[in-house]
Amino acid sequence: MEHNIVRHSTKTCLSDIATQTLEEATIGNKTLINIQPRYTYECDFVKVFAAGNAVEEEILLNFSELEALLGASSGVAEKVFDFLSRVPPPASKRHQVTDPTIPITALFPSEKPWYTMYSVHVLTIHLKDCNKIGVADPRFIMHGCRVLAELLFVDIQALSSDLLFRLLPGLLGFLQGVLGTPDSRRYRAADRDTERPPNSPPPPYLTEPTRLAMRLLDIMRVTLDAMPARTVAAPPARHVSLVKLSYTVLIQVARTENIWYNIVDTQEFVDIHATVLLCSDVNVSSEVATLMRDFCKEDPEAVSGAYLRTVRTLLPRALITDAITRPFFGVCHDAMLSAYGSAPDEGDVRELIEVLTAQVWQYEHSETSDLPIADFTFNNLLELLSGAIDILKSFKKPLALGQLALDLVRCLLFPSPDESSSADSDPCGRKALPLPGLALRGQPSPTAEQVGNCPEGDVTSPDLTQVNPQVRPLFNTSSRAFALEIVRKTIASADDHSWLLRRLTSVLDRTGRDPGMFPHDAWIRNPTAPAGLSNLGMTCYMNSLLQQLFANIYFRKFIIDMTISDPAKQGLLCQLKQLFAQLQIEDIPQVETYHLAKHLGVSTDVQDDVHGFYTELLSRLESEMPTAEAKTQLNQLFSGTLITQIQGSCGHVSSRKETFSDLSLTVQNKSSLAESFAEFVQGEPMQGANKYKCMSCDSDNGGKLVDAMKRTCVEQAPDHLTICLKRFTYDMLGQESKINDHFEFPEEIDLARYQRAHLEDGAAAIQPDVFKLVGVIVHAGVLSFGHYWSYVRVRGYEVSHMPRWVRLEDHQAREAGGFQEVQNECFGGQDRTHNGYVLFYQRATSMEQAYQLRASDRCSPTMRDFVMPLVQLPDELAKNVRTSNKWRHSIFQVFNGDFHILAISICKDVDSRVLTPAADDALEGSPTSVSSRRDIEEPRVLSGIDRELAKFIFAYLVHVLFTEKEPDKLKELLAVLKQSQPCLAREVLVCICDDDDFFPQILRMIAQGHLTTIRELLKHCIGQVRDHYREESPTVLKRIVESHSRIISTSLDAFYGKWLDFFSIAYDIAMMGSEELALIVNSKYCAYIFEVMAVPNHQGMRNRHLALFAAMKKRKVTMRPLFEFLSCVFSIPELFADLDDYKDGGKYRGAQQLVKVVNMGRDSILPWMLAATDDGYEYDSIDTHHGAKL
Repeated sequence: MEHNIVRHSTKTCLSDIATQTLEEATIGNKTLINIQPRYTYECDFVKVFAAGNAVEEEILLNFSELEALLGASSGVAEKVFDFLSRVPPPASKRHQVTDPTIPITALFPSEKPWYTMYSVHVLTIHLKDCNKIGVADPRFIMHGCRVLAELLFVDIQALSSDLLFRLLPGLLGFLQGVLGTPDSRRYRAADRDTERPPNSPPPPYLTEPTRLAMRLLDIMRVTLDAMPARTVAAPPARHVSLVKLSYTVLIQVARTENIWYNIVDTQEFVDIHATVLLCSDVNVSSEVATLMRDFCKEDPEAVSGAYLRTVRTLLPRALITDAITRPFFGVCHDAMLSAYGSAPDEGDVRELIEVLTAQVWQYEHSETSDLPIADFTFNNLLELLSGAIDILKSFKKPLALGQLALDLVRCLLFPSPDESSSADSDPCGRKALPLPGLALRGQPSPTAEQVGNCPEGDVTSPDLTQVNPQVRPLFNTSSRAFALEIVRKTIASADDHSWLLRRLTSVLDRTGRDPGMFPHDAWIRNPTAPAGLSNLGMTCYMNSLLQQLFANIYFRKFIIDMTISDPAKQGLLCQLKQLFAQLQIEDIPQVETYHLAKHLGVSTDVQDDVHGFYTELLSRLESEMPTAEAKTQLNQLFSGTLITQIQGSCGHVSSRKETFSDLSLTVQNKSSLAESFAEFVQGEPMQGANKYKCMSCDSDNGGKLVDAMKRTCVEQAPDHLTICLKRFTYDMLGQESKINDHFEFPEEIDLARYQRAHLEDGAAAIQPDVFKLVGVIVHAGVLSFGHYWSYVRVRGYEVSHMPRWVRLEDHQAREAGGFQEVQNECFGGQDRTHNGYVLFYQRATSMEQAYQLRASDRCSPTMRDFVMPLVQLPDELAKNVRTSNKWRHSIFQVFNGDFHILAISICKDVDSRVLTPAADDALEGSPTSVSSRRDIEEPRVLSGIDRELAKFIFAYLVHVLFTEKEPDKLKELLAVLKQSQPCLAREVLVCICDDDDFFPQILRMIAQGHLTTIRELLKHCIGQVRDHYREESPTVLKRIVESHSRIISTSLDAFYGKWLDFFSIAYDIAMMGSEELALIVNSKYCAYIFEVMAVPNHQGMRNRHLALFAAMKKRKVTMRPLFEFLSCVFSIPELFADLDDYKDGGKYRGAQQLVKVVNMGRDSILPWMLAATDDGYEYDSIDTHHGAKL
C-alpha cells in the first residue's frame, strides 16, 4: 500500500519523492510530518472501517438474518433498522448498493419501506466513508445520484417523511460530490481533498434533472399542504426541516445540471415560491429565504434575475396575505441589489419603481390612530421602494419621479386636517379612491408652478386634489421613518421644496409653544399594553374594580352598545361608556377618572371597601337600564341563583330560591377555595331546640316539628362569577381585624361539584361546568387603611393563545408573570398583608366565545396575539377619542428624531442644491464645493423660496427652543444656519422681529442650556446682515433691539430672576460695534436700570414697580445682573471718548441721565459698579446721589 506524506497542510505521494533527499523534498529537520495510508476506491472498506468490538462483529456475522427482518411488521422493522444503522455495513451490502447492475426494485422494494430506508442509509454511509479516506469514483457518484433520484420518482404518497429525511440528505451528499469531481464546470465550488482516476470523462450524473427539480417542488407543496395548524409559541416542526432540505437539494441540482432556466419560468416554480415565502409558518419562509439569498450571491445575473422576476409576480399576493412577509421582502431586496448591482438597466429600474409605487398607493395599510401598530408589510414595501430609488440615483441623472415626495407628505405623513378627516372615518377599511402618483404610469404630472407656488391653504393644486386619495396617514414611528426617507431621497425641484417647506411650517405652527407638550416616554401608550387609571387620592378601590369590569369583554360590549335615551337620567352609563372607549383606544398611558368619580359622589379622600362599591355600582347601573330587557341582560352577566333546601326526616322538602351577584366564602381556618366551597354546600342540621316545623305534616294543626337538614347550593351560576373572600372580621367587642391566612385558589375550578344536581345524586354522571380565573383584586394593608390593585387575565384572544396576565395598579400597568405571579402575590400568609380579596371567574365556554366579540381589524395574526382586544365602538362615541389621538400623534411626530433629520436635510438641500448657483455641477460630483463658491459670491437676491426656508427655519427654531429640552437639535440648526446664505440670516431676523412673543417667551420657558445657543444665533444673523446688507443693517438692527426691549415696558419686573439672560442679549449686540453700542445705550435698557436703582428710595419709582419692590423687600432680587451689564458696557473705551456724546442729540444721549445722576467720571463709575455687584450689597443702603454703601 502506498502512503502520503502530509506537511504544512500539503499532501504528497511518498513514492513521488522516494529518490529525493529531505533537503530536495523541502523537508527540514524541524518540520512536523504525518504519514498516512494512500487509499483507492478499490480498497477493502470493511477492513478500513472494521467493527469496533465483538458485539458489532457478531452482528455482521448474522447480518443476513437481521436484514430479512427489515421486511417484517412496521414496529419490528423500525427497531431492526435502528439497530443496524448503528454499526458499519458489511461488504455484501456495500457491494449491493454500489453495483449498477442490481435493479432498483431490489434495492428499494416498495413493499419493504424499512429495507428501502436501510439501502439509502448504506449508500450514504459508503459515500461518507469515501470522503473520509479521500477517494471517490465518479461512476459511484453518478450511480448514487441516479438511484436516489429514481427513488424520488415513485408515488409521492409512498414517500414517508422518515424516508425523505434519509433520502434527501443522501442525494444532497452525492450532488455535492459531483461538484467536487474534475469535470465540474457549471458552478464554482470549494475544492475537495479527494483523489480521482485520471482522464475520467464527464458523465451525465442525472438522467432527468428537470423532472427531479419538479418533483422536489411537489415534495415541498405536499409537505406544506399537510402542515399542522399554527399554534402560539410552537417550536419549529418537522415540516420546516423537510422543506428546507428539499429546497437545498433543488439548489444543488441547479448547480449540478444546467436546468435553472428550464424551471424558473414555470408556473410550478412561481406557485411553490408563493406557498413557501408566504407561508403562515414564518420558520418555513425564513429558512427558504436564507437559502435563496445565499444562492443569489453565486450567480447574480442568472439566479438573482430569475428570483426578482418571481417575487415581482408574487408581490400582489404578498400584500394581501396574513402571513409574516419579512422573509419575502428580504428576498426581494437582496435579489434586486444583486441583479442590479453590477450593470443595472435604467429602464428596468424605473419600471420596478413604477410597480412598487403603484402598490404603495393601492395597499390599504392597517395603521390608525386607534391602533398605531406598525404594518410590517407596508414597511417592507416602502423599504423596497427606497432601495430601488437608491439604485436609480446611482445613474447620476434626474430622478423624474413626478410628485412622489409630495404625495407621501400629503397623504401619509403630514396631511392637513381637512385631508385626513374622511380617511379616518372608517378605522377598519378604506373606500376605493383614485391612486396618487399616476404620472408615473403615463398621465401628465402637475407642473412645478401648479404645486409649488400656491399658498398653504391651497397647497393641493387641482391636479393633486383629483389624483391623490385621502389615504389614511401613518401613525407608527417605524413606518413614518421609511416614508420620510423616501421623501428625503426624491424631493428635487425648487417648487417641490417650497411646497414642502410651507407644509412643514404649518405642521410646526399647529403644535404650539407650550413646553408641557414635550412628549415624554409615556406620551403615547403602546397599543400592546393596557391603560392605567388616575388615582384621585384614595380611589384605588374604584380603579381596581373598573379595570376588572373593562377586561370583561362581554360587559364592555354590553355597556358600549347600550342605548342612551336620556343622558340626564343615565349619567353613570354615559360616564362608563366614555371611560371604556378611552381605556380601549385612547393613546394616553392613564385615563382620567375625575368625571366618573364626581358623578358617583366618590369622596377622593376617603377609602371605601371594593366589595361594597361593586354591589352599589351594579345596583345603580341596573337602575339606568333603558328597558326591562336590558336589565335582564345585565343581571344575566353577573347574577346567578342560589337554592336553599330544608329536608325533614319526614321526607318533605322545602325550597327557596334567591339571586346573587357574588358569593362570600370563608377564609379563616381554610386552606383553599375547594375547602370553602365544600363548607358552603355542606349543610346544617336542625335538631333539638332548632327543629324544623314542617308545614306539610299535620297542616291542620300548624305543622309539625321534625329533625331536618338545611343546605344552600348553587342552582344556576352566571357566566361571570364573582367570589368575595371573607378576610375582614369583627369580634364580639366590635374590634375589626384582617385575616391574612394563606389561602389558595385554582386557575380553574369545576363548579358542577357544588351545584344542586351533583349534591342530590353524587353518583350520577354530570356535565363538567369549568370556570377559569380571570381576575383578582388584591388588598394590601389593614381594614381601616390599605391599598387595592388588580391582576387581570386579558380575554378576547383565540383559544390556543397562551394566558396573558397584566398587573394594573392605578396609573401603573405592566405585564405580569402569568398565574405564577398571581399565586405568589395573592395567596397571602401571616408574614404579608397583601392578598387576594375578590376573585373573578368566567365560564370556560364563555371565554372561548369571547374571541367572536372582538372587533375586526387588519392586524396580522401575529400582532393580534399581542394587541389588547377591542370591541366595535360607535362612531359618535369614538369621535372625540380619535380626535385626541390624532392631536397627540401630531405632537409626537414633530418631536420625533426622524422629523429633525428631515428638517435639517431639507434646509441643507434647499440652500446647497436648489438655491446655490451651479448646483447641478455639485450634484454630478463636481469637485467645486458649495462653501468655496459661496465665499466668493455676492449675496443672492431674495427669492420666494428664501422666505419659505427662513419661515420654516424660524418655526423649527421656535419649536426646538421652547419645547425641546436637549440642546443638540438647536445647535445643529444653528450650524445649518451658519453654512447657509446671508439672505436667510436676514429673513430669520425679520421673523424674530415680527414675532412679538419671541423674546418674552425666552424668559418664560427657555430650557437650561439654550440661551448660549440663541445668543450665538443672534450674533451670527446680525453679523451676516451687517456684513452683506449694509444699507438695511441699521433698520434691521433697530427692529431687533425694539423687539427685545419691548418687554421692559410690559413685564420685565416679573422676570427679575432672568435679568442676566435678558441683558446678556443686549450686551452681545452692544459689543458688535459703535453703531450697535449707541443703539443699546440709547434704548430703554439704561433707563430701566436707573429706575430699578431708584425703586428703594423713590416713591414714584416704587409706585411704578410695586411687585418688584415687594420682591426686593423679601430679599428675592439681586441687582448683580444690572450692574454687571452697566460695568461691561461702560468699560468700553469708545463710550467715553467724547463726553459731548452724552449731550442732547449726542451719540450716547440715552446714558445722559445716568451719568448726570451718578455725577462721576469714568474712573469712579467702574469701581462703583463693580462694588455694587458684591453679594453683600444691601438694598436698604442705596444712595442714588452718592453711590452705594457696602
